[in-house]
Amino acid sequence: MTDTNCLCLVGDFSIDRLREGKNVIGRNSVPVEGVSFVNIDAVSVSRIQACIDVASNQDAWLCDCKSTNGTTISVKSGEGIRLQPDHYYQLTSGNKIVFGDVIRFFVEMTNEEYLKTEKEKAALVVEQGANTAHTDRVEDDKGPVIPSNVTVQRSDISKPYLDNDQSDAEREEVEPSKRRRMEEEPPAPPVVAQSVSFVLKDKFNCCVSGMGEEEYDAAVKTIRKSGGKVVETVDKADILVVGTPAKRTPKFIVAVGTGIPVVSIALFSDKDFRKTVEHHVVSLEHEGVVYSSALLRSTTLARRETPILSGRTYNIAGVPAKAKGAAEEIITGCGGTANKRKNLSGEKLDETSLAQLFDGILRNTVKV
Repeated sequence: MTDTNCLCLVGDFSIDRLREGKNVIGRNSVPVEGVSFVNIDAVSVSRIQACIDVASNQDAWLCDCKSTNGTTISVKSGEGIRLQPDHYYQLTSGNKIVFGDVIRFFVEMTNEEYLKTEKEKAALVVEQGANTAHTDRVEDDKGPVIPSNVTVQRSDISKPYLDNDQSDAEREEVEPSKRRRMEEEPPAPPVVAQSVSFVLKDKFNCCVSGMGEEEYDAAVKTIRKSGGKVVETVDKADILVVGTPAKRTPKFIVAVGTGIPVVSIALFSDKDFRKTVEHHVVSLEHEGVVYSSALLRSTTLARRETPILSGRTYNIAGVPAKAKGAAEEIITGCGGTANKRKNLSGEKLDETSLAQLFDGILRNTVKV
């Protein structure tokens, strides 16, 4: 997390700053020692409702902790996706989260904005008093108000982020009718958010790449101590562990292109590392081009079912001799076929188009 920005949960008369690491959201009248705890005093909220894990790069992941009334994230105005318990869902600034029936907004703001907003909230509570203050439950027509000094990023409605295009008048006209329908009709089955978690089994296989001898030996010891088995090939692995900084090895590209998460050895420092794999997906810089951890995580998730080059044939006769071995390893490893002779079929590759293919694999932009 940067020194100038912070992540917060914002309600009508509350603003809770999220700390790096695990933040537990729940109902508890007393502070919990040693835990960053966000207290929501509402009967619909479980004592341990959910948790938000914040990484050092400000990536934030929400997980419902098998709460009684569930946790949802708005996809667009008036609708929500209910999270499947124990599965992580990445947050983006502007998300509206409902814990039980209590609304909070997930907001990124500067430290200056946070301090100013915190003072304004306190002043409002004192001025209006407990008897006249609005609650921040779902039953209220308006819900929590985002601080006026904070700009919330919006995304298109195809993404699970808050869409706030409706006017206040439209919301006030539509939402009461929705509540009446909810009272008259049985509730629809909850929509479960697609899992974005990479969860390791008790016994798991690791492949190791892009390390020097000493780093490799230390990594192997750590993996085995953690209950993992080291395998030589990526196709036999559940995860690929790479050095720091990460290097673009053939195994790296094959792992991303076949849905195998690429992580750092720091994963095994987590107590519950089998469930925090996605937090440790690495970023990559190669010849001045940067592939963020979020991008690589997205590509890896998209390729869990089908390798990216499945059914495709390439002719690598025009590829420089020094690169032919790596080209064949990556193409076949990602489900494709690599022909070495000029008279054989396949999309012809040279040094430039091969580099473009590798880039497309990492970005999940290979054209069909």
